[in-house]
Amino acid sequence: MFKPLKPLFEAVRLPWKLKAKLEEKEKEIDNLEDRIEQLEEEKNSWRERFEAEKERRSELSRKKQEAEEERNRLMEKLEENSERSEEDQEDNLTTDNSEFQDLGFSEAVEALEKIKSVNSPDRDLATIYSPRELSEVSGLKTLKNSISSERFS
Repeated sequence: MFKPLKPLFEAVRLPWKLKAKLEEKEKEIDNLEDRIEQLEEEKNSWRERFEAEKERRSELSRKKQEAEEERNRLMEKLEENSERSEEDQEDNLTTDNSEFQDLGFSEAVEALEKIKSVNSPDRDLATIYSPRELSEVSGLKTLKNSISSERFS
């Protein structure tokens, strides 16, 4: 019982044939290691982007909350001022003689300058400096009669 040698040679791997296969496998391993390194770098890049975006959103959320708190604070302040203003107006209406007030010289000059600056193209406005209360002047005719003819134009 003798077996032919040919199948035996096929079963035996010769070292010079293994070297080429080994080099091919080493090259494939190097390529896979390079690909792993690329994927690791890409993963790190995505992780950094994710962390930066997470931080940016956190900062925006914090700023939004601060802005809402500031807005609420200002709205409360506005409401308080509005209430205070309404109370002041009511107080002014209830105080006696609230329409009249004594003016100092400089305040009177400023008031007169403001009054002088008012004008109308129809010339239908009048400036009145009255030594007595205007409630005594019942109409335009009474007003006209109270002013001397030299001053009325």
